[in-house]
Amino acid sequence: MFGLFKKKSAPDTSGAKANEILSRSAEMLRMQLVLCKTESQEYEKFINSNAFSGYACGFFDATLQYAGLRPSEDPQVFALISIGFFHLFNKNQEEAILHSEKFLTEQENPEFHNSRVIGGSEYFDFMDGKIKMPIGLSKIFHQSN
Repeated sequence: MFGLFKKKSAPDTSGAKANEILSRSAEMLRMQLVLCKTESQEYEKFINSNAFSGYACGFFDATLQYAGLRPSEDPQVFALISIGFFHLFNKNQEEAILHSEKFLTEQENPEFHNSRVIGGSEYFDFMDGKIKMPIGLSKIFHQSN
């Protein structure tokens, strides 16, 4: 009768949860970049590199996997990784899309791939307590200069 006795379903909060954890992961990446910004010319070059985008994609992808929120389809993963970059670049949508597109286009690029593996592994190591703080992005920056 008028739906009063229907079983109520719980609201889907996976989108909100993904947004929240990707925001926290973006903050962890931002912390790694603090010292890199002091070398502004090298920083700008680095931030546009496949190494940077690969590491961040791996980090965001691992974030979703660890939380059990990673979709099986690449377009959905792309959308969520875009949200991670959106937070990383202070809600600059153009910058977020520019970097997240590399998730779809640079998979075969060795620099992107290797950095993505490092980013993903480091996230899991951090969450599993094997390391105190992720610093791989900062290491990649300093090794490239």
